[in-house]
Amino acid sequence: MAKGKKGFVLYADQIETFTALPDDMAGKLIKHIFKYVNDEDPITDDLVINIAFTPIKTQLKRDLKKYESICERNKENAKKRWDKRDAIVCDRIPKDAKNADKDNDIDKDNDKDSDKDSDKDIKKTKEPTWRNNFKIYKSIVEKAYNDILSDSVEIEKQSKFYPNVDVKLSIEKMIHNFWGVEAGWKHKKKSRAKEIDMRSTLINNIDKNKVYYPRDNNKKVGIV
Repeated sequence: MAKGKKGFVLYADQIETFTALPDDMAGKLIKHIFKYVNDEDPITDDLVINIAFTPIKTQLKRDLKKYESICERNKENAKKRWDKRDAIVCDRIPKDAKNADKDNDIDKDNDKDSDKDSDKDIKKTKEPTWRNNFKIYKSIVEKAYNDILSDSVEIEKQSKFYPNVDVKLSIEKMIHNFWGVEAGWKHKKKSRAKEIDMRSTLINNIDKNKVYYPRDNNKKVGIV
């Protein structure tokens, strides 16, 4: 068991395991479990106990990993809170020594407010994703564009699907006009998907953004 962890969980549906065992075997099993969670590394030659304990042991390990993950997350959040508090306090060091005492009194009050504000900020802070950060979204679009351009097989295939169409320029057009700007970003955010496949989006929209190769010597480009 993790250091500082005082308890563990047995689940209601595990009653089936205990019910299937005779009372004496069920007693041996629960003792085996308690020895395990207290890091006594119990060993038994009883095949029935080993079979019954295996799924319980797996669940205990899963719960322990979840517990350790939560502890690590709380530790990081606490560190961020204190780092921010220290930064706020440093910014308030008075430049005028004559006002030092007065400013210190003000800082004491403000620090209390800062702690409260920091807690609120941490709760409100969301990890930057393509949904809440346009720059991240745009970088995904640019990566998809570069991936397609460097994929000669894909370009050749799309060129067969759309004869006389400049596939690369068509994709560049749809990025410039829609998918690479905030209108496209807002449209994508209507989806509930956590991840977006911009490569497929760009390829699937070639038909709506076709840019034809020049048809005459003046190199006029027909756009549909």
